[in-house]
Amino acid sequence: MIAPLEHRRRSETSGLQREHMQAIEEEESRIPRRIQNAIEAQPAVAVAAALTVGVVIGWLVKRKNW
Repeated sequence: MIAPLEHRRRSETSGLQREHMQAIEEEESRIPRRIQNAIEAQPAVAVAAALTVGVVIGWLVKRKNW
């Protein structure tokens, strides 16, 4: 038996929406995944970069005339 056209449209639409949501989630997680991979590959560089950024921000805050 063939499903009514209205039912088929809804199921096709929900399938397209599901695929669209998966594509959005994949796109949103691409940059954090790249950062995570870089940190896992070279943790010493990540720690050094974080320390440097912290020192620079601390120095800028200390020099600021409130």
